[in-house]
Amino acid sequence: MYFNKRHDRHQDAPLAETRGLRWEDNCKVELNIPKARPRSLIEASVTMTGDLWSDGDLEIDGHLCGNINCQQLIVGKNAAVTGVIIAQEAVIRGKITGIIRAMRVLLQDTARVESEIFYHSLSVDEGARFEGVARPRPNPLAEEAALSPMAELRQRVAQVEAPGDNSAAAKTPPTLTGAVVANPDPQRQLAHASAASR
Repeated sequence: MYFNKRHDRHQDAPLAETRGLRWEDNCKVELNIPKARPRSLIEASVTMTGDLWSDGDLEIDGHLCGNINCQQLIVGKNAAVTGVIIAQEAVIRGKITGIIRAMRVLLQDTARVESEIFYHSLSVDEGARFEGVARPRPNPLAEEAALSPMAELRQRVAQVEAPGDNSAAAKTPPTLTGAVVANPDPQRQLAHASAASR
């Protein structure tokens, strides 16, 4: 009996596609499997000051003073975060002080939140403690200059620190309007706080 090798390979190709095997030309066929996003973990023994930016997910069990920008944020029940959080989803089990901007916010039963929350979907479990303001928004990730204390603070700090500007407005220290805002530079934050109290 005579078999054509080309004919044999042609018949094997559909079988290779369905099983995710290698083709005759060594190209791997990928199946429709969802890819997991990378997740970073800050352990309970870690205390950090600074901003965190991630394209993936972030889980915090330690203490962080700074701003966070990620896909999904999980704050553990013994964790503490002070700063601005921007995420697609924020699952809070620990202590948060600052501003939360997320499409979906879940405050679980051990959460202790003193914050302004901008959200599309908000869920608060029984036992969670929330003190602050919750503002529903169609797009909570977009910063609104008229409503955001962070934008207001940035404008005031920029006026004070403008180089070569000798106007009276630049010499007067900014006055905070009761907003809790985390500054990524603690030395600068202390300097502004002491100047504002004078």
